Amino acid sequence: MQWIAANLFLLVIILAGAGVFWLLGAGVKSLSLDEDYERWLLSVVSIASIFAAYYVGKWLYRLMDRRR
Repeated sequence: MQWIAANLFLLVIILAGAGVFWLLGAGVKSLSLDEDYERWLLSVVSIASIFAAYYVGKWLYRLMDRRR
């Protein structure tokens, strides 16, 4: 049972980061900016998705720790 919880934990972290990257990246692409600006904004989006995955993982860890 613990391996199911661990796999779900990791899956939610991956989906959170990918979801944020997809949403913000689609927003940047829809702006149709110059290639240089778009590259910089996509790098900011990638850093934001890393932070989003981190904070979702931190929230999930605290949630699981409280339920023990």
